[in-house]
Amino acid sequence: MQLHPTGIQRIRFKQVWMGWMMVPLLLTLGTAPIKSQPVIINEVMFHPPMARDDLQFIELLNTQDEVIELGEWRMSGGVDYTFPKGALIQPKGFQVISASPIAFANHYKFQTLGPFKKNLSHSGERIALMNDAGQVIDELTYSDEAPWHKSADGYGASLERIAPTIPVNTHRNWAPSNLPPQTLASGSPGAINHSFQISLPPEVTDVTRLPENPRPGQSIRIEATIKDDNGVESVSVAFRTLTETGLSPEQHAVMILAWGDQL
Repeated sequence: MQLHPTGIQRIRFKQVWMGWMMVPLLLTLGTAPIKSQPVIINEVMFHPPMARDDLQFIELLNTQDEVIELGEWRMSGGVDYTFPKGALIQPKGFQVISASPIAFANHYKFQTLGPFKKNLSHSGERIALMNDAGQVIDELTYSDEAPWHKSADGYGASLERIAPTIPVNTHRNWAPSNLPPQTLASGSPGAINHSFQISLPPEVTDVTRLPENPRPGQSIRIEATIKDDNGVESVSVAFRTLTETGLSPEQHAVMILAWGDQL
């Protein structure tokens, strides 16, 4: 299957229905270099569980190969913080700003900058990183509503940027950190994100199944729209069926072009 440069494709798959089916999609993507910001907002803990807003934090990442001076830079929007003179962020390194450096150090066992003024909203808002000239270097507008992930809204996970070198700051480039065994503030501050990937994941929408309630032995058609900034080379569906004898081994099938520039 050829690469579709628009990166928007409609796919179709047909299978005889033998029972209950699970169908994740497997995608092969194209690649395209995209210039990133020098310093990015990389992780946000906006709603720690157990009413521990003192554990709120914002993590920055230096995407460059040189030290960057942060003195007189600011975090604005939902919080207010001015970096002190002499504050640095090392090459490919992290800098964390917290609501309460003392509470953070007790919980996460390392020191941060801060405290920042005001608290991050539990329901979502805009936060921005500005340099000493007042230019916006990076910004994020997050939400606690779908399609943003619910596990970061008071269940212990943080919001993590998936692909740090890709300047896409919608929900597509953000995912929750791993949930802890207990409902405690977790995340990955000061370390590589749990959700880290080099490229941005594709967006799978408009998934349909026809018929909605198939009978055993009846054909079933699955369709979906795939969007990816770098194009999509191919899409496969992985599925298993549940029969009277148990769950079948995982099977794979290539999905086909449905119409136009879409699979």
